Amino acid sequence: MENKLLDTILTDGLNIPVNLNWEKLKTARQFLEPNPEQTLMKELDDLVPPQKIIKQSILTKLNIEKPLKELPEKPKDPFLGYTVPTMIYYPEQQRIDYLQWIEEEKEKYKSRLEVWEEKCKKTKTINAQLIDRYEKHENLLNKIHLSRIDKITEQDKQLEKQYQQQLDIYELMLSAKIESIDKIVKEWEKRKKEFHLSQESYKKQVDKIRLAYTQNDISIVPQYVQLVLESSQYPDFIAKKFNVDYNHDTKILVVEYSLPTIDTLPTLKQVKWVGNEQREYHVSETQLQSDFEKTMYNITLRTIYELFHTDAINAIDSICFNGWVNVLNKANGKRENHCILSLQVSKSIFNEL
Repeated sequence: MENKLLDTILTDGLNIPVNLNWEKLKTARQFLEPNPEQTLMKELDDLVPPQKIIKQSILTKLNIEKPLKELPEKPKDPFLGYTVPTMIYYPEQQRIDYLQWIEEEKEKYKSRLEVWEEKCKKTKTINAQLIDRYEKHENLLNKIHLSRIDKITEQDKQLEKQYQQQLDIYELMLSAKIESIDKIVKEWEKRKKEFHLSQESYKKQVDKIRLAYTQNDISIVPQYVQLVLESSQYPDFIAKKFNVDYNHDTKILVVEYSLPTIDTLPTLKQVKWVGNEQREYHVSETQLQSDFEKTMYNITLRTIYELFHTDAINAIDSICFNGWVNVLNKANGKRENHCILSLQVSKSIFNEL
């Protein structure tokens, strides 16, 4: 169960390679935030229009604007209108290379075209859903926009007035909700675009660090250490937050690491069926405290091991690891950072363990 994940924190770190997979690092960061549009559109169903009680007659037809998502631009065919030369006077190998290049470019264009077609398919699907949604609400508004009855009683007039007020509120809420959804989706699209732009910058930074590190430039050690710690895979309940400092003269690396608090650790031990009821069983408070202490030590040892193990240019002689937790001070109701663990060890002594 979830609690078992704590048992492998240390051993998982023993399998890392000595040399970083630089190419894998470039693609390690992924934009995982899902598009909120479809989920938000479902929330429109929670807005219930007011029910008209009085007698109804002629319907006033309404038409609402139906903005749709634009289809992506089709990639240009690099060989459109291009005539392949005969090349009969070129060396055979050069002709072969040229024809091979043409085939590779055609395959690349084919891949881009497939991606474009898939995007178009998804966009059309979303547009179809939007049109269906718009039409439903248009029909809904048309149903509730009814003409006045020629002769109604005073009570009917009051009911009509109340209904119109409720209708105005409903339409305002509906309009505000649609605008809110549109704003949220645009903000999501902006974040996604910014992420991909930053990703290009990140890839260049990784290449820069790789070049400097392979040339034994110890000034790049802090950035290299950041990559090592970022690439270390932990369970989701452990957030990798840290700061590093490096002394070039003493070759001492200081790591300030934010450790998980005890309330973030998984406690689920097992799930059992008792009759027709599914029951969860959690670890005891004593076991949780023991798991917490063990996890703190394991993260510390794993971090030190990973940093020494990947120190390919021997730039680190010793490491000072400080483990911090952010806890709630019950006396004043404020969260505070406390250093609960500190360890300094040299590479030579650590490798003897």
